Amino acid sequence: MIISFFCCKRKNDILKILEYHNGDSYWIQKERLDDGKYSFSTLQWIFYSDGSSQSLSSTDENKKGSPSLLSLESPGKGTWSFDEKDSTFKICDVCLFKIKKINQDTIFMSGKGYRGDFILVKHK
Repeated sequence: MIISFFCCKRKNDILKILEYHNGDSYWIQKERLDDGKYSFSTLQWIFYSDGSSQSLSSTDENKKGSPSLLSLESPGKGTWSFDEKDSTFKICDVCLFKIKKINQDTIFMSGKGYRGDFILVKHK
């Protein structure tokens, strides 16, 4: 019972952190390089409380991008979800990660089914 409560609370916390609040906020995706530093990958994300997601593409992490090819290949928005049982974070249909750590403005993740460490950083 305690484990179930913790999992539900964690899922609700993630929803509150991810939720899209205004027209200027988005999440910047970065990949960890061999030297340990994180590099912007041109992808940005918007997560909506209804479970939909929007991928954006930009050459400048500080400027909100335009819809990326991930969005253009499928009709409408993509979907995101979080599986509290194994901490799997599905950003879109093809982007699966395992959440390692999360706070109000940064999500630390590893690739699920592929190698690499990633972060999402909230841009306000």
